[in-house]
Amino acid sequence: MVENKSSDVIKFPPLTLLLVVGSFLVFLFPAVASYLIYDREQLFAGEWWRLVTGILVHFSWTHLTYNAVILLVAGWLLEGKNKARFLILILATGLMSSMYFVLFLPDMNRYGGLSGIASAVVVYLCLLKIKERLPTRWIWVVILILFASKVFYESVMQQAFFVSYSSLMINVVPSTHIIGAMVAVLMVGIRNWVQNIISGVRAL
Repeated sequence: MVENKSSDVIKFPPLTLLLVVGSFLVFLFPAVASYLIYDREQLFAGEWWRLVTGILVHFSWTHLTYNAVILLVAGWLLEGKNKARFLILILATGLMSSMYFVLFLPDMNRYGGLSGIASAVVVYLCLLKIKERLPTRWIWVVILILFASKVFYESVMQQAFFVSYSSLMINVVPSTHIIGAMVAVLMVGIRNWVQNIISGVRAL
């Protein structure tokens, strides 16, 4: 696959918009949200689609808007580079997060939100921009450091850094942000490894 590095900012990002618009539509129809949210009990009853559809469910306008804005900006910049890889990033993060919940968070009955996906997209984008070695690469290094600091704060304090969910009886789940970052790092590593192999073969 060849990544398109020209005019990425102005390209139409259908997957990003599908996630954002879909999340807003799901929020407007609670009955639909109830069939999509990660629900441990329903999951073990055979509703396996909840492993990936929970990302579309949000618990407040603040929760939704915060995630949507971050994903919209980062996704707009990243998706145009390689749509297939962007889709894999989304699906892998959503699925890995849900599997982690199933295996290691048995007391967490319900989960929803795009924050894990947004985290994966932000980290992936930062790593690609840093690798380009442009004069503006320091901006992406700073963003990556701020992201790591945010996740560390949330892991220690067990509360969201930018928004408060205490009045809604919602708990932040830092592990989903960490998983998103790990998936992004793994995918960038695989991408670089494959590119090195291709470059080596061409040099023969």
